[in-house]
Amino acid sequence: MTKKILQVCNTDFYANQFLAPLFIALRKKGYQIDLVCEGKRLSNEVKSSVSNHYNIAFPKKASLFSFFSVMRKCKKIIANNNYILCNSHNRNASIPIRLSFLLSFDRRLKKTINCYTAHGFYFHDGQSLFGYYLTVLLEYVLSFADDLILSQSYEDATFFSKLPGCRKKIHGIGNGIKIEKFYKLSGRNRESRERELNLNLGSIRIVFVGRIVKNKGIEDLLEAFSLIKHNNIELVLVGGVIEQETNSVLPFIYKNYRNLIDKSNLVITGMVSNVEDYLSVSDIFVSPSYREGMPRSTIEGQASSLGVIATNIRGNREIVEKTVNGLTYEPGNITELKEAIEFLISNSKKLDIFSKRARENARNNFSEINYIERQLKLIEEKIYEKC
Repeated sequence: MTKKILQVCNTDFYANQFLAPLFIALRKKGYQIDLVCEGKRLSNEVKSSVSNHYNIAFPKKASLFSFFSVMRKCKKIIANNNYILCNSHNRNASIPIRLSFLLSFDRRLKKTINCYTAHGFYFHDGQSLFGYYLTVLLEYVLSFADDLILSQSYEDATFFSKLPGCRKKIHGIGNGIKIEKFYKLSGRNRESRERELNLNLGSIRIVFVGRIVKNKGIEDLLEAFSLIKHNNIELVLVGGVIEQETNSVLPFIYKNYRNLIDKSNLVITGMVSNVEDYLSVSDIFVSPSYREGMPRSTIEGQASSLGVIATNIRGNREIVEKTVNGLTYEPGNITELKEAIEFLISNSKKLDIFSKRARENARNNFSEINYIERQLKLIEEKIYEKC
């Protein structure tokens, strides 16, 4: 009998961009994969790996009716399909799932292993003391529903393992990308690619990759960039917003930084599938985020041999070692960010050293193959233990 696994995430975008390699690997191991997420735009990779797709919209705002409606739908799917394991991702998708396991007396759910993959716990350094501990308490209570917790952040895993009852169930898994997909161009090859992408030829290029939403620190990056006095720099925001987004900062950008766009100093690409092309013609990568798990984009910046500047937050500081393979600064400190960018612009030798070490760090520590293998090992160990 085929063993079935239910994967749960908030959107088709997330499934396509971040979970497809895991689905493929599980399918190759002989598991049937079903998927719960909002949206119908599944990639060919996901479609070929998933047997059944349940299109369910998870609540984006506080609504008890929507929340319990989603809980009821998901509980019914799990109870009726005899899954060996349910693996949930993202906060707004995982909370209804985890509460369904925590509060249910249905014996059918008790037979299913509940696995939560934390792509970044929602407590973070920038919260108020009350908000921080309230969020920690919520995660701790929900952990009683979990048989297995996979944390991208090793720092989070270490913190959570010290809480009563969590040591044996939480494991750090890191993150990983296809390193060979990323590269750096120079000379005529770079100029040719710049023309293809309609970018300024020969500019010192600063790049951000991600969704253009709040808490990513994009407003800080734009303010720091606008203060830099240099004749030949360009800022490229590689990203946009997805259909289900509720906290876009694009209106803020167009209102306050239209002058940079008009002068061709600021480019916003929108959602693209060729991120590596933009990185290949860039010089400095900035991750100004206020909260992350283990940010894939920062790893991509390193794999592209860029000088990386990142906020000193968990996840980022597990990738970027200050003054060794990049620079870090305190979240929200625009002056510190501006000075870090100016330092790399004016110190080409140091930029070159950081770039080479960044590529080496990505290659040695953030392989997608190893990342997937760590997840498979932990999932199959738990299945073997349960069976």
